[in-house]
Amino acid sequence: MQEYYDPKQSMLELVFAPAEEWISRSDSEIIDATMGELAKLFPDEISTDQSKAKIVKYHVVKTPRLDYKALHLEILPLNAIKQIMNSV
Repeated sequence: MQEYYDPKQSMLELVFAPAEEWISRSDSEIIDATMGELAKLFPDEISTDQSKAKIVKYHVVKTPRLDYKALHLEILPLNAIKQIMNSV
């Protein structure tokens, strides 16, 4: 992902699965809901009005039927996530 590298910014990719209830919604509704959830998880770093972290670019991909299986899940403690976010 070298083409996305920017030492002053971070990149975040998210996957909603299963997402039946979201497939018919607009991209802006999905982004608004995502920011709302992220603001709940990281209130010091993210706000729904983007006065803290800002979305520079986004692309929503909708796949009507996706067989998604998590093969490996790594859960990081909140302080490790904050440390990653602050390192930008």
